[in-house]
Amino acid sequence: MKQAAGKDDKVILVDENATIADLLKLVSRTYNRNIVTLLFEDDETSIRSDTLILVNDVEIGVLQGDETRLSEGDEVALMPIAHGG
Repeated sequence: MKQAAGKDDKVILVDENATIADLLKLVSRTYNRNIVTLLFEDDETSIRSDTLILVNDVEIGVLQGDETRLSEGDEVALMPIAHGG
């Protein structure tokens, strides 16, 4: 992800009561097309199943998924999952 974004980390300001879905939309509009293909399925709205998203080190699947609300100071990590065998 950081190669596609061209940065190791980035502070992004979102509106109060923003969700992960809101953040991802903002990220996809802010960065190049490579980010969109890494984050979303072909429909460009469904989060790819091979993308791990953490809020304060907790996977969003055990929270409220892409409807997880963000608060001031939250740290969100976006990581592609490598599969192999």
